[in-house]
Amino acid sequence: VVEVETHASKGLPAIVIIGDVSRVVDEAKDRLRASFTNSDLLIPKKRITINIAPADIKKDDSGLDLAIATSLLLSSGQIRQSADLDKTIFIGELGLEGGVKNGRGIIGKIIYAKKLGYQKFIIPSESLNQAKVIPEATLLPIATLRELYMHLTQTVVIKPLLTSSEPVKDRPLPPNYVDFSEVAG
Repeated sequence: VVEVETHASKGLPAIVIIGDVSRVVDEAKDRLRASFTNSDLLIPKKRITINIAPADIKKDDSGLDLAIATSLLLSSGQIRQSADLDKTIFIGELGLEGGVKNGRGIIGKIIYAKKLGYQKFIIPSESLNQAKVIPEATLLPIATLRELYMHLTQTVVIKPLLTSSEPVKDRPLPPNYVDFSEVAG
């Protein structure tokens, strides 16, 4: 679990991402610009510094895009801070058109965050079927950055989905199922 902080200051308009990030994460600034523009949201014409902490751990995941976008909305005053926001995990990659895309490893991310005490997760709509297998999680599926903005401003509230407290049971195997242990070579 990482924390995303955003600071806007006077200076030439630019977005700088710091905190030992890979090229994939650094490219988020271009996805942010396009996604904000195509979602009719504003990026302040300031020098924006985005810190992804802790700085000593390498970050290599485009699934941070949604958290970065939320932090930018918060620092620019487009949404308000709330205690609920601090207890929410944001997972998803932004598309240039403003959509929110499925990233890799969403089940593992949610399971790990749950172990740390988090219960509420804003995730891409296309990840919902995967995430529903995790017991006792509150999921808010979103399809676009605009939809997230509307939810966070209480304009159009997304109804949370509470997953079952029962773990998903294994389905019976079909009669023609081939077990990979039977494959040689």
